[in-house]
Amino acid sequence: ICFLDTDPRIAVERIQKRGKPIEAHETYKNLAGLRREFYKVVEAAAQTGFPIIKVNTDCKSPEQVASEMTLALSGSCRERV
Repeated sequence: ICFLDTDPRIAVERIQKRGKPIEAHETYKNLAGLRREFYKVVEAAAQTGFPIIKVNTDCKSPEQVASEMTLALSGSCRERV
């Protein structure tokens, strides 16, 4: 499981910066709740043995996140061979 974690406050800032109308579900409250639920899913998956790759995206550009995920996934694939 690849989990791209973003603080809901930062997610709201990014949503506002994109210059498109904000969707009804794109509120701090909804994003914070969604994040809490994703943490539960990731925790449960980890406990059953699923490998988890978690990347905090708060202070990273999309290019930095992509690079970090590529590196993590390439290492993950080598471990499974």
